[in-house]
Amino acid sequence: LPVDHGPEDLKRQAAKELSAAKEGFEDALGSLFRLILIYAARTKGAARSDHAPAADGSIYLKIEEAFLYQFRTLTLAGLARGVGLSERQLQRLLRERYDQTFTQKRTEARMRAANLLLAEGRLPITRIAGEVGYSGPEHFCAEYKKYMGMTAREYRRQNTRP
Repeated sequence: LPVDHGPEDLKRQAAKELSAAKEGFEDALGSLFRLILIYAARTKGAARSDHAPAADGSIYLKIEEAFLYQFRTLTLAGLARGVGLSERQLQRLLRERYDQTFTQKRTEARMRAANLLLAEGRLPITRIAGEVGYSGPEHFCAEYKKYMGMTAREYRRQNTRP
């Protein structure tokens, strides 16, 4: 896609890639998501507070990438080190920027990944639990139901792609 496309164009393209699911669509989706994240990081600088980092938005991109790619093993301390903030500064930034705690944001990332895996329908739920960072299926299933309002099995039944 040309660089001058906006986030709505990128989102539409991502939806097309996901629904077509042709060979290589995972790579295409990854690239589109990175472009969307970059756009978001660059355009939200105007809404930053006095506690927020530099207006270049690079810290937000690092945060988004961490939750996108490292959600399985991400810790507050590790993310704080990675973005060059104290844990307290990072907690404050997450609350101000995303209106979420670290744990809430990590859970959201894990649940989004779980939804993708559940919709594919290939992996058993016990395996998905491990893939998204839970130590056991019982903990995953309890967290999933609490977060999604339905069981993982129900979600899979309603959303499995043919």
